[in-house]
Amino acid sequence: YTDNLLKNNGDASNLSVFAKAEQDSDVPKEYTTESTAKQGAVLTDKDVDTIKKIAGVDEVTPSYNVVPTYMARDGASKKYEASINVKTDRTEVPLLAGTLKDNQVPAGQVVIPEGYLGVLGFKDASDAIGKTVTVRFEKALNAATFGAPAEYIDKVFTIAAVDKKSPTVLRYQAALTIAPTDAKEIHDE
Repeated sequence: YTDNLLKNNGDASNLSVFAKAEQDSDVPKEYTTESTAKQGAVLTDKDVDTIKKIAGVDEVTPSYNVVPTYMARDGASKKYEASINVKTDRTEVPLLAGTLKDNQVPAGQVVIPEGYLGVLGFKDASDAIGKTVTVRFEKALNAATFGAPAEYIDKVFTIAAVDKKSPTVLRYQAALTIAPTDAKEIHDE
């Protein structure tokens, strides 16, 4: 039990790095026409390159925040809300069906939660492996596109595995789990 608890709740070789955020004052500033929306601190490509050059760093995998509008099984008319998890580490994932080499989701593939099987019309976890789901993402807005009609990206994923809620996973969230390369592609589009 203890071994599974450790394997399923963290990757000892993974270190998360964040950009330093500016500290705001306790008093709000007056709004002017030059005011801009507050954004969280973000690591730049230059920051990532600097981190890659640090001795002992074998790999750098940026994290991207992508938010789905809905998901649907291909050929189905019903659409469902879904959450996305971008798997950036090698923490073991308890699986009902399918496999993940080195606990990584391959590009173009997805791990779906056990709870999604019924609504997506699968008989069981094994039935889902190799089938596809389409996820719609709304393109991120920026200053140039603010106020324009929403644009969408539809991404088809092949189901690689089905995960399960386990008592050895301390923070389980039923979500579609995708590769960082797919998240980057969606984010950058």
